Amino acid sequence: MYDTMGIKIGEIHFPINVKPTSSFLPVISIDNPSYILRYLIKGDDVVLPKKVTLAVEYPVAKPVYFELTAKGEGFTRKQIVEEISRVYHEIYKVEEETSKTKTVPLEKREGLINRNETNGKYGIWGHDLSDLYLNFIDVYKNRDGVIFLDLDIDS
Repeated sequence: MYDTMGIKIGEIHFPINVKPTSSFLPVISIDNPSYILRYLIKGDDVVLPKKVTLAVEYPVAKPVYFELTAKGEGFTRKQIVEEISRVYHEIYKVEEETSKTKTVPLEKREGLINRNETNGKYGIWGHDLSDLYLNFIDVYKNRDGVIFLDLDIDS
């Protein structure tokens, strides 16, 4: 995958302005980022060009790539988080529609409550969408000038 993406040219971080006494974790939920985006420092700063390619490698069977185009002059921190969330929602939706093995509902899981592996278009394994959190993005540029985004995701 990294041969395709080229060389690393930077990182995008998402600093959050949260008081230490806050009752929520200052992490960006991929499932529902809207609440925490209100606290994002420099969220409206353009940090990426107008066209980028998002590499999704977790938690899917093999990496998949999505070309994204910003509505303005380039992607702001807020906009790229919203696009990542949109793409992941679509991946999970398509997986459910194309999988013969359906996701076991949370209340019926035993032992470790991770999501079961499904065999749809993306082969999602290990985690529900609500488990995924974005830490930062590594930015790469290949020899053709294509900008790739590699997500650092925790669950």
